[in-house]
Amino acid sequence: MEQSYSLLDVLKTLYRWRKFVIGLPLATAVLTSIVVLMVPVYYKSTTTFYAASTDLQKPEAFGATRNADIEYYGTKEDVDRLISIAQSGELTQFLVDSFDLYTHYDIDPDDPLAPYYVAETLSDLYKVKKTKEGALEISVEDTDKQLAADMANAARDRINAIALRLIKRSQRQLMDTYRQSIAEKEATLQVLADSLQTLRERYGIFSTRSQGEILASLAARTEARLTMNRTRLEVLRQSRNVPRDTILFLDARVRALENELKNTRQVIDRFNEGLARVEALELQYREINDKLAQDRERLKQIEAAYSANVPALHLLEPAVPAVVKSRPLRTLSVLAATLAAFLFVVLAVLVFEHYRQLDWKRIWKD
Repeated sequence: MEQSYSLLDVLKTLYRWRKFVIGLPLATAVLTSIVVLMVPVYYKSTTTFYAASTDLQKPEAFGATRNADIEYYGTKEDVDRLISIAQSGELTQFLVDSFDLYTHYDIDPDDPLAPYYVAETLSDLYKVKKTKEGALEISVEDTDKQLAADMANAARDRINAIALRLIKRSQRQLMDTYRQSIAEKEATLQVLADSLQTLRERYGIFSTRSQGEILASLAARTEARLTMNRTRLEVLRQSRNVPRDTILFLDARVRALENELKNTRQVIDRFNEGLARVEALELQYREINDKLAQDRERLKQIEAAYSANVPALHLLEPAVPAVVKSRPLRTLSVLAATLAAFLFVVLAVLVFEHYRQLDWKRIWKD
């Protein structure tokens, strides 16, 4: 036979079990109140900041002309890098050592598992999260409100220091690379300068740009003068009234001009022989010297960036001692436990009454 139940039946059942239905939630409320009163009070302090753009650390930001497209706030990658630092073992160890957390959390430092215990305890109280606005929040809970604020601020400052250290290390490596490159180029320029000096002395080349024109002009003038004096000499030899001393003087002058022209042509030949080699070395020297100037300027920019005190984050709000506790929420805990106990006892009573009225012999027989 099927049984039907109404709300009145449920209320009658609960009334019959009223002492149990009321007593258990009350006992739960009393017990929960005692427990939550024994739980230590925790205070939460939070510091908020934004990641700074790595553009601020680039050498280009310290050049003669600054880039107008420099970003001041970091990208998603910059934020993720700070989060990784905030969750690193180095930062955990820094907080443990700086605030003597073994003693504060009552952990025996001689225990082989002490580093694990202190790290686990800290991870429950130390939180890092990214807000929907893109900022980073570091929160620390502790029974000491001042200690919680100090730890949050110290963690933020340490994150900034670690991020800067990573950047400075890269800058130092870059500076060492440029210094080595500059030293190599300077050594190469010295070798080229010595080679140029040797070639210039060997071939008598002092200026590849103007010396050729000067020599060509000198040879042309000497040749013109030689032609003119030869002509005069031939004319005077055919004349009977010309003194012999004049002819001898002109003859000597012609011979001198011939020797001068010969020497000039030898100089020109020697100049042309070494011109290509000297020009090649000069071109190589200029190219390396230009690159050397660029490296020196780049090194100055990197050194300026390395020396600059540019933060890796922009502080929005420092952590301050909390005014109210973060947990435990005693009233809410007691109400939640009492409500849960009440629902449990009601369900238990209804189930018990339902199954007690069943004809188990008939059920088993069927």
